[in-house]
Order: sequence, then structure tokens, then C-alpha cells
Amino acid sequence: MPAADARAGMPPTMLSARDVEEALRDRILRGAHPPGGPLPSVRALAAELGASPSTVGRAIQELARQGWVGVANRRGTVVSRDLPPGESGERDVEAAVRRLAVRWRLAGGDRGSFGDLVGRVADEVFRPACCSWSATVPGASGSVCADG
Repeated sequence: MPAADARAGMPPTMLSARDVEEALRDRILRGAHPPGGPLPSVRALAAELGASPSTVGRAIQELARQGWVGVANRRGTVVSRDLPPGESGERDVEAAVRRLAVRWRLAGGDRGSFGDLVGRVADEVFRPACCSWSATVPGASGSVCADG
């Protein structure tokens, strides 16, 4: 049974196997499920993520195919000790943004507010060099440009 959406009056959001796969990969990368350690049971993950057990099972099968997890008799699903190498460049960034979008969706956020958030962060990161923290005026509060 899917988790109730945080927005009142809206139907619950059903996660896809890809959503669950991304959420589990993110947890592994953050260390929530360390290499060599077990994943929670499929039923526990389904309840936690708001997805059906069959959807979680499909996501785990795909993670196993990619080398992120393995299935050990009597131990359930175990995170691989040697994780697959990361992607590079644009694909790596796209995967990271996808993981963040899944987390935003799981928290009840919508597409528009996620886009706004990404835009604000991009504006901050790509601000002209004169406005970076390294170029602030000593003793000034905030991010005041040293050259005006």
C-alpha cells in the first residue's frame, strides 16, 4: 500500500521500481546500508518507502543485476562489499539529481517546487565569482562583492 501523500486531498503517490531502486542506491551511497551489511526485508522496505513488496523486489533484482547487492541464503539481501564504479560527467550528475528528485517526491514535494529549489541552488552555485564567499569584504555580513 503506498504512503499517503503529504498534500491534503491528493491521492497517494505510487512509486515505480526505478524510484525504489534510486532510493536504495542513494541509501547505500550515503552509508545507511554499509557494504557487506544486510538490507531490511522486502516487506520492511515496502512499508518504509510506501511501495508494494513486488515493486521493491523488482528494484532489488535490478540492483543485484548491476552488482549493488547480492542475495545470500538465510541472510537475505546483502550490500556488495565492492560497489560498482560510479558514472562520470553528465550521467553522474543526472543520476544524482534523479536520486534527489526521488527523495523530494518521497517527502511529498511536487515537481514545480523541486524545480524552483534546483533553480535557486543553481543560481547560488553559478553566481559570478565576485559574489563568492572567498571574495567577501572582511567584517561584512553576508556575501557582499568586494568590487562593488
